[in-house]
This record gives sequence, structure tokens and C-alpha cells, in this order.
Amino acid sequence: SEYPYPVCYDFPAGHSDENLALIFGREVSLRVENNQIALLSH
Repeated sequence: SEYPYPVCYDFPAGHSDENLALIFGREVSLRVENNQIALLSH
């Protein structure tokens, strides 16, 4: 891996047709494995 932390591009959050909300102040974990991503809310 080029970086010591997970990296993903084109995540469907923000101003797009499929708009997934990201809550400010919420702790989350981002997992990137085998070309799949998971954003887990705690």
C-alpha cells in the first residue's frame, strides 16, 4: 500500500445522485479491502 491508512475515491457522498450523509462529529471507521469499501458508524 502506498499509504499507512485506507484510501478510497469516488465515494458516493456529497452532491451526487446517490447522496450518503456523513454526520459531523460522528466517529467512523473506513475499511478498504479487495476493491471494496465499508464506512462503519460507531
